[in-house]
Amino acid sequence: MNQYRSQMSVTDKLSGTIELTGAMSSVIKQTYMLLGVSVFCAMAGGYVGATSETMVSFFSSRWGWVAAMLLLNVVPWIAMACRNNPTLGVTALVADGFLSGIVLSPILWIASQYAPQMILAAFMVTAAVFLAITGYIMSTK
Repeated sequence: MNQYRSQMSVTDKLSGTIELTGAMSSVIKQTYMLLGVSVFCAMAGGYVGATSETMVSFFSSRWGWVAAMLLLNVVPWIAMACRNNPTLGVTALVADGFLSGIVLSPILWIASQYAPQMILAAFMVTAAVFLAITGYIMSTK
């Protein structure tokens, strides 16, 4: 049996609210915490990549682009293959977040050359929004 009310219209399903069970709420909170881990690792990877000229020059090259596309497509497959093993799944999630940040390093490096204060401002706005949403999700039932 479907847990969602099938008699609801499409607009009600998109904009309405559904009463969550305790298990559904727990899954949403755990998923959001894993998203937070991935975002934090992406920020760390972006910092490491943007401060390393070697990473910037590699991922700015043609072979770096190919490597980035391969890595960003293979690591999620690994995470999906490890979904029944929490340790390996979280490790793959951390690796995917970190690699995502490193792949963005050429863009971050260019931004730091033209307007270094914009990176800090973007970080602050992203952190504030993410913390506010996280606080809301974790405090609601």
